[in-house]
Order: sequence, then C-alpha cells, then structure tokens
Amino acid sequence: MQQVRRPLEIESVRIATRSATPEQRRIINARAAELMAVFEAGEDWRPADHRFHNAVHDATGNPLFRQFIEQIQKAFHDIYETPFGKPHLGQDHPAAPPLADAIIAGDEDKAAELTEMIIDMVCAETQKISEEHDG
Repeated sequence: MQQVRRPLEIESVRIATRSATPEQRRIINARAAELMAVFEAGEDWRPADHRFHNAVHDATGNPLFRQFIEQIQKAFHDIYETPFGKPHLGQDHPAAPPLADAIIAGDEDKAAELTEMIIDMVCAETQKISEEHDG
C-alpha cells in the first residue's frame, strides 16, 4: 500500500506547492500548527494529521488525489484498527511544519523530499513492527 501511496503523495505535494492559492497556503500553515499543538499536548494527533494532509491535497485542485489517498489509508486501517497494535506510526518525527514551510515558500523539491522522508519513515517503522510481530 505504501508503494502505491508514495507517487500519489509526492505528486500531490509537488502540484500543491505550485498551485496553492494564498488562502490555501494559510490553511496549510494553520493545519500544521494545529497538528503540532495536538502532538505536543500528547493527544491523538491522527485527526489533525489527516486535516493537514487533506489541506495539501485540496491545494492541488484535483479531488482525485485526496480520494485515492484516503482510500489507500482506509484500506490500511480496515486491516489494522491500530496498525500492528500501534495507534501512532511515525509519531517520533512530526514533519508537518517543515513540509508546510516548503509548500508556502513554493519550494517544490524540498516539499517532495520531505514527503518522501515521511513515507520512508512510516515504511521503515511498519517493516520493523511487522518483523517483530512475525518473529
């Protein structure tokens, strides 16, 4: 699932970085700030994370990015209510603020690089947990 998600997320971020309106950039920034506030409070940050990424996907102007990525995430969470017994994969390194900064600055390459880093982190953590679960 992550292999399918990767190109969709990266292209979504690239397009959003090029196409976001000033209002969409403001919303992306606000969603990143909200995510960090929830994360730092030690609360369940997944809903705020979804809102952040949805704001990025919405900034592409193409609703199919959001729809396809949500379907991939739903499939993952349908299989694992809390993936591998861990409700917060990727919790150790919230990358929303630098990603929002790159999008707002119009730095497409940096935004794509950060998105790939996020996906790599989740893939590595998923693989590690899977190996521990199987072993």
